[in-house]
Amino acid sequence: MVVINLTSSDDDEPNNNSNDSSNENSNGNSNTYDHCMPPHYFCHDTPAFVHNNRRNALPPAIQAAVAAAVAAAAAETEEPKEPPRKKQKRPPYISWQEMYECLVSYKAKFQNTRVPIDYKPDPRFGRWVERQRHRCDVPFRIDLLNVIGFEWQLVKPLVYPSWETMYERLVQYKKNHKTTKVPFRYTEDPALGIWVARQRRQCKKKDRVDLLDAIGFAWAAKDRESSVCRNDELFELEIIV
Repeated sequence: MVVINLTSSDDDEPNNNSNDSSNENSNGNSNTYDHCMPPHYFCHDTPAFVHNNRRNALPPAIQAAVAAAVAAAAAETEEPKEPPRKKQKRPPYISWQEMYECLVSYKAKFQNTRVPIDYKPDPRFGRWVERQRHRCDVPFRIDLLNVIGFEWQLVKPLVYPSWETMYERLVQYKKNHKTTKVPFRYTEDPALGIWVARQRRQCKKKDRVDLLDAIGFAWAAKDRESSVCRNDELFELEIIV
């Protein structure tokens, strides 16, 4: 390491020069400071000049090592960049009238308007048809859909037979099986088994209750008439006792 001594080494120079220089420095008449470490506020370009000379004074190998270390530190701190995303092209716009024409062609081919929502040949067409069922509120569009017999509901509501029709089925069951205890899961007529179970819980109208009583309807899991008879027998036994 080379040390440069900036102080004067002349022995012949009188000692009063130092006093004179200090006095000049204090008075601001001289620019000598006996060192080469200018502060950052000293001058606009002097600190940069000193720094550049110190950096350039380093050997090339050391400068390269310092630059590599700085680059490696910067690379570690930087976050990995994501690859640029490819912009997806939007499908071309299709008007309502064009979709309606597709629906007319579908109806002519399949004889219905029940287009699956995930219609593979054209998924947008399937979603469009489903959207019409819930959001179409323009009168002339509704008329156009009704013209081709558009099915507004994919699942038709169940229409149960009337109470009288189910009562006749129960009467026929009573004739064939000599009882009104229709199993809940009656395979030959599932609707009859459900209807009979519902009557036991919900039938409150007097005229219907009378019709069911007329054929000996079993209101509970056990026959109502047999339970009434057993209660009457117990009452008679109590009287006798």
